[in-house]
Amino acid sequence: MLDPNLFSQSFLTSSPPNGDTLRRVSSALRIETAEPKVLGTPVRECISRLAAGTERLYAENSILKTRLQAATAVLSARKEAKKGKRIALKDQLLLTTEDIYKTVTALDKDAKERREKRISRKRKRKAQESDSEAEDMASSGNEEPSPLPELHECIVVEHS
Repeated sequence: MLDPNLFSQSFLTSSPPNGDTLRRVSSALRIETAEPKVLGTPVRECISRLAAGTERLYAENSILKTRLQAATAVLSARKEAKKGKRIALKDQLLLTTEDIYKTVTALDKDAKERREKRISRKRKRKAQESDSEAEDMASSGNEEPSPLPELHECIVVEHS
């Protein structure tokens, strides 16, 4: 026997449908629509709520699929090699030709030069930082001396 409140209480628009409730309502709807009779008001309202919920879930699913495709495209673009040995050797069956050897050696040379540039940039940055620290130290030495001597430690003695 069907629960009379099943159709009226299911599929609130404020929350997503529960999987168990969805199964119970859909099986009850199949039973109700299988018999050749006039459908009651709670059943008709449940059908309209079910249709609205289906449209909402379809729209949400479409948005999520679009976001997934965009994220997948970004990730695949990051992983795709645009230069280097793999691109030079792509679609090459025999790796014994002199042209391929020259290409690979040129790519190795370029990679080595890029590494050296990165290392020299880091060295320049460190040198600039040390220069700026030295300038700070020098500029602090040019200040006018204060009339009071600088105290590093202070001992207070109380007489009773």
